[in-house]
Amino acid sequence: MDDKMLLEELLCYEKNLCDIYMHATIESSNDFMFDNFIENLEQTLNNQHIVYKIMENANYYQVEKAKKENIKKAQQKFQCK
Repeated sequence: MDDKMLLEELLCYEKNLCDIYMHATIESSNDFMFDNFIENLEQTLNNQHIVYKIMENANYYQVEKAKKENIKKAQQKFQCK
């Protein structure tokens, strides 16, 4: 397994873990559990961002700039009415 594949797997793992912690936080039945899950979620989000930045710096994860027309469409789609 090369570095790119390893980082892709790690990024996927971190994203899935974020999803799990987010749902656990939402469903927390008491403050103690909520506080623990939110702390874990924040740390996992930070880890995911670190992996992403490593991939971006190594040119493993390239992001295309959005076209202005696509930005406007997205803004209209998610605008509250």
